[in-house]
Amino acid sequence: RDWWIDNTNHVASPASAAWRSNRLTKEQIHHIETAETVFLATGYRDETEQENADAPRFGNDASHRGGTGFIRLQTNKSDNGLEPQKLLIADYSGNNHYNTIGNLQVDPRMGLTVPLFKTGGMIQVTGTAVVTVWEEEQAQSMFPGAKRVMEYSVKQVVELPPNSLPIRWSSDGDDDDDKDTFQVQVVEKIQEAVNVVSFYFEPVPGEKDTLPPFHAGQHLPVTIRLDAHCHTLERSYSLSNSPNNDNQYYRISVKRDPFGAGSKFLHDHVQVGDILTVRSPAGDFGYKSLSPQQVPQKTLVLISSGIGITPLLSTLHNYVENIRKDNYESSAMADRLYWIYSTTDSSHHPFQEEVERLVGMAKGKVKTHIAYTRPKQHDSGYDSAVRLNSSQINTLIPDLGMDANVFLCGSLNFIEDMRVGLEEIGVPASQIHSEDF
Repeated sequence: RDWWIDNTNHVASPASAAWRSNRLTKEQIHHIETAETVFLATGYRDETEQENADAPRFGNDASHRGGTGFIRLQTNKSDNGLEPQKLLIADYSGNNHYNTIGNLQVDPRMGLTVPLFKTGGMIQVTGTAVVTVWEEEQAQSMFPGAKRVMEYSVKQVVELPPNSLPIRWSSDGDDDDDKDTFQVQVVEKIQEAVNVVSFYFEPVPGEKDTLPPFHAGQHLPVTIRLDAHCHTLERSYSLSNSPNNDNQYYRISVKRDPFGAGSKFLHDHVQVGDILTVRSPAGDFGYKSLSPQQVPQKTLVLISSGIGITPLLSTLHNYVENIRKDNYESSAMADRLYWIYSTTDSSHHPFQEEVERLVGMAKGKVKTHIAYTRPKQHDSGYDSAVRLNSSQINTLIPDLGMDANVFLCGSLNFIEDMRVGLEEIGVPASQIHSEDF
């Protein structure tokens, strides 16, 4: 996906320009049912406890939901236009902090916001929500992969006109998303670790000779068809291979999540020879996205944990291959790279031999540190048996500071802990780049 700021036609729309109703139009329903970005707002405040207005248990939560097909209109053949419209909203494992649902248990009011990125408009809906399906089996019969289902009663609809928002988002600037999709064939399926499998994709024979190019750090949007009834999931997986392969193949490496419908389906059902629908690689995480002012003269640090290794492995490939091709220029590349990776043990350590091979080809410019948090008795190939922290990083790279760009990839907790620590030891916040998994 490409996004940009368009200020040429942006106007601050007065309140009078907004369209208002107590019902959604067919076009608005279509926007909501096909939206890839939706925000749900809930809150809790006991108005009888004014003296405790600042209590931690009170507050608001804005929850981002991504993907498509997780909201739909509850059809009612006897709808006479007088009863409130109802939307069904799927809730997935990623929402298990229960911030949204916890609030709804004490205050059913909820706001729903859908940005219309192609036009700069926006749909806002207010209403009340209640969890009507708690049983996972029933929820999944309605929405594949769902854990719960909410029923949302529409109270008021507000739509801002085009150009109210300056942000734009499209598929390669094309208004027709279908034109950005294409098919690939699975040509290899490789077990990289006990819970990680790589899928190699090539062009479908007779359709394309090459694939759209990508740069290290980008992800591949994949449509996963779950059954013959066209139930699908939209997922994005980081590309873990080198971007310098003449656009002949992609590799995604997927960690099996016991609660993830997409990863479980890929692991259990997708085999060599299968055809998948994908979109062009997207995303702006990675070394290539740095501005000339951000490119360091000395140090590039890649720190990852778990499956966060995938986009940084692509970056390592790119760095080493440029060195081997004598494309190294101090103005365009760091003159040294640190590869720092944390995982549980050797059975959860993907790409160990691949990284070792790349390091061996790097002409001494890459140094590594591998940390196992719970190594097994006969494990080898790791340097420390602790959870990584910023003080360790500072020890490994004593002069880490103003001349370094640091890329972090892993769980949100890992990234936030590492980010805070790195800033404390002097790495500017503008030189710390992250993507959480």
